[in-house]
Amino acid sequence: MQRDAAPKDVETLARLLSGLLDLPARLVALEAEVRGLREEVVHLRSSTPPLLVAPPEAAARLGVSISTLRRRIRAGEVPVVRIGRSVRVDLGALRPADQAEVVRLADVARRSR
Repeated sequence: MQRDAAPKDVETLARLLSGLLDLPARLVALEAEVRGLREEVVHLRSSTPPLLVAPPEAAARLGVSISTLRRRIRAGEVPVVRIGRSVRVDLGALRPADQAEVVRLADVARRSR
């Protein structure tokens, strides 16, 4: 019975080794896809209008007090757009895209092709 198990083990090992040898090619393809997705995200960001909100709403979304937000605006740490006398916080420029957002934007870009 030991002899019957050996060929199956060899076949399994050969299949695993073959899969391992294919990894570099798969990695190159995945890296190319990631580059393309990053370019699509940059394009989508540049083509969508900025998310401008009033300071109280921005403070609520960011989980900080209004005074903290105003202090960070004065320090130049928070991007703002001035429209006349009003100040709007540009939330789109404030936070980088996280992994889930990149995936969502990539799906939107693929569907729009």
